[in-house]
Amino acid sequence: MKPSVGARGSGLVIVGFARPLKMVVRPSNNCISSKANMAEKNNPQELKTPVEQALNIVHAKEVDERYLKIWSGELEHTKTRWTVLTFFFSVSFAIFGFSFQGPLAKPLANVARISALIIYWFAYLLYSRFNQYTKFLREYLKELEDLEQTSLKLQTRFLQKTKSQSHRRISATKLLIYFGILYTGAVLSLWLFRY
Repeated sequence: MKPSVGARGSGLVIVGFARPLKMVVRPSNNCISSKANMAEKNNPQELKTPVEQALNIVHAKEVDERYLKIWSGELEHTKTRWTVLTFFFSVSFAIFGFSFQGPLAKPLANVARISALIIYWFAYLLYSRFNQYTKFLREYLKELEDLEQTSLKLQTRFLQKTKSQSHRRISATKLLIYFGILYTGAVLSLWLFRY
């Protein structure tokens, strides 16, 4: 006797040697469907077989692994952003310090200070561009958490922790702007007083 396969209703029926095995086959498109995940959480009877339960566990682990990969990528991106920023700031401050050397002619000292200032603001523009991508990744991670597509809640916990301390904090972006304004003022005052 050969096993036969037939479609009946909304599921697939496999008739074998002993008894028919009825299982529901869902199409997979490698996308995370928040509505399907929410339906499975709200209606546990939908997970009828141990195979479906095992597939749900595997799916949850895959989503958590993707979440962690995105999170680690965001950390690497942040590290790269600060490395690039530190390099350009170092060059800017070195040129600014070099401009105070005694034997430099006055126009050359002013050109060096203006060059240092331009490098500083270029570094700030790079920082803001990198920061846009970092914000995008963090918002995406928060969205995954809000839709309960992952069991990890790193961004949610971080935001809760920092929200209670937000009145005492100044963002790095604001600090860089404030220091840039101070730096610009120092260069302009040195130029005006012809030092």
